[in-house]
Amino acid sequence: MQSGFVQDSADLNHAGLLGRVPTTWGASLASRAPVRYLSFSTVDVSAPTTTSLSPARGAAGVAIGLTSLSISFNENIVLGAGTVSVWRDDRTTEATVASWTRVVEMTIGTDFRVSIVGGHRLTISIDSSVISQPGKTYSVTVDAGSFTPEGSTASITASVLDASGNAFTSVGDGSKSYWTFTSAADVRGPFLISSVPRAGAAVASGGAGNDTSGLLSEIRLTFSERVEFVGLDIDTTLIDGISIRIDRTSSPAVNSSQVSAGGRRLQTTVLATPTVEEVKSWPKLWTAPAPGAGSDSSGASEVGGSSIVLTLPDPATSAIPLFSAPSTRYAVLIESSAVQDSSGNSLEDDTMVYLPTAEKSCS
Repeated sequence: MQSGFVQDSADLNHAGLLGRVPTTWGASLASRAPVRYLSFSTVDVSAPTTTSLSPARGAAGVAIGLTSLSISFNENIVLGAGTVSVWRDDRTTEATVASWTRVVEMTIGTDFRVSIVGGHRLTISIDSSVISQPGKTYSVTVDAGSFTPEGSTASITASVLDASGNAFTSVGDGSKSYWTFTSAADVRGPFLISSVPRAGAAVASGGAGNDTSGLLSEIRLTFSERVEFVGLDIDTTLIDGISIRIDRTSSPAVNSSQVSAGGRRLQTTVLATPTVEEVKSWPKLWTAPAPGAGSDSSGASEVGGSSIVLTLPDPATSAIPLFSAPSTRYAVLIESSAVQDSSGNSLEDDTMVYLPTAEKSCS
């Protein structure tokens, strides 16, 4: 500012500000005689603030198996030090002492699952098993201290900073270092995905004559999720639960086909796979009781969470051993209400496992 630019009430000139132009302004200006100017600089003292969360705070119906969480800020950020954790609320009632389970913990700055995308978004990659339970409240914490889900004010200093070193102070809600959301409720029932023996595979019908060696001793049914057998918890006069059925028709349905062998075309026939409705009309040979509920050790038991194992009656003591008739259509019928998941959803439909028997072994 040059002399004379400002005057007082007596028309006296202000002397101005004296200083030399910095060389960074250019050689032509810096080489001139001292000029009058005022220099100052700005400093960023504002902490980055949250602009959005994914999933949103308080969101309901968040998809099971979610694999990405994120926090977006109003400016570019850098990673500091601290932790990111996902917690699940496992309290049984609101009156109980808080019981939150830490599902996963990641270290900011060293764990590749915590990264910055687009300069301003903190992205947290998680395995699909983290958000795995339906209808549960989950909390995501970004802090450098311990976690108290209700009213947490744990320090988050230096966990995420802007380019000037200002650390963010909350996840968009006062001084809280976390946000919560609720996973979607489980409304779909389980379904059968496999069996041992495999459906449609011919099973042994024993040795020659009345030899029962080699007959099936158990059948494993595996479902799409954790299940429980509830057949005995329901009025058994209304349902059959899980049962073994046999086709006693004199002329069972067959499928015919032609194959070439030695230059000749041969006609072959195989027993036709029945429908669920057809199996329901077959006579029932055995209904699976709960373990210990029957007269022997046979029954249905839950194994490994998603499987039910049927332990079949001992053929040596059975009047009519199961699967002992050769070239016969047998099936396991599973009524929908006999199997439920942890949310109380029954099987989507009645289903069956078709297990035809092979010819008798002559050995």
